[in-house]
Amino acid sequence: MAILQPRLPTPHLMHNSGEHSRMKRLAYIFLVSLLWLALPVLSMASQGHAGPVTVQCPDEVGDGRAFAVWLTSDRAVDPVTVRWLGREITVALEPSEQGGFKAVVFLGWGLALQDPTNTLQVEVPTSDGPVRFAKAVAVLELEYPEEHLTVASNYTSPSEEEQARSARERELVLNALNTVTPERMWQLPFVRPVPGPVTSVFGVRRFFNGEERSPHKGLDLDGETGDPVMACAMGRVILTGDFFYAGGSVYVDHGQGLISMYIHLSEILVQEGDMVEPGQTIGLVGATGRVTGSHLHFGVSALRCLVDPAPFISGQVTGWE
Repeated sequence: MAILQPRLPTPHLMHNSGEHSRMKRLAYIFLVSLLWLALPVLSMASQGHAGPVTVQCPDEVGDGRAFAVWLTSDRAVDPVTVRWLGREITVALEPSEQGGFKAVVFLGWGLALQDPTNTLQVEVPTSDGPVRFAKAVAVLELEYPEEHLTVASNYTSPSEEEQARSARERELVLNALNTVTPERMWQLPFVRPVPGPVTSVFGVRRFFNGEERSPHKGLDLDGETGDPVMACAMGRVILTGDFFYAGGSVYVDHGQGLISMYIHLSEILVQEGDMVEPGQTIGLVGATGRVTGSHLHFGVSALRCLVDPAPFISGQVTGWE
């Protein structure tokens, strides 16, 4: 399955003015909204067993997408280990209102990921030793739109000092994304961080001054400087800072390797270690970092894979109930 989308500009990176600019912006937002609603939900799933635990996950997932893995059992079991792309998470099955015990975790497949080990592994401890289940998950290459932008050279050619700063900040971000808290704090659907429409979808291939750069690994939501930005779910703030590319940023751990990020903020209203509730204001929309217009860049990481946030907001993550 592929998504065929037109090549669209990004309003907050372009230099326009007046009524013509406003009309182009509204037309762009309308087109992107239609594209977002048309995103496919991959729902084919199958079951397997690892001793007393039933494992259900999709047979396929699109690149850049998250998917849900369900673990159920008719009796209490010790915490289960889930492995994916060389990473692992330990999950405790909790009593279910429908009877028995269950847990769900989100995994993902990053954009242009070259890792061939797309095999889900589940290990369940039993009195007779660990029991394992393995299943290959097919990855579908989705076709994302392109943006061709002309920007000032200072946006594409940072100085050596700026590159060194960016490298240091990248390590901080990677350490934050490595956070795996066993407790689940999230609920779907996510709270929309700002009410504004989508101005740039996840996965857009970006060309700056004719040169292809890293694809867009988040969802841009329209907003004016000073608009409140809300936490998408309960969680703990694990990183804040004013970064070279991202500007004012907040990273929130929602448990089980699921992390949300809020980028280009004009003001940060929380501190590292704070617990936040869904819908709580954690910052204000801004235009900080390497952008030319105010908006919120909203990102989601599932066990260190940056994935499309849109299905989390709509509650339509692949494999979700």
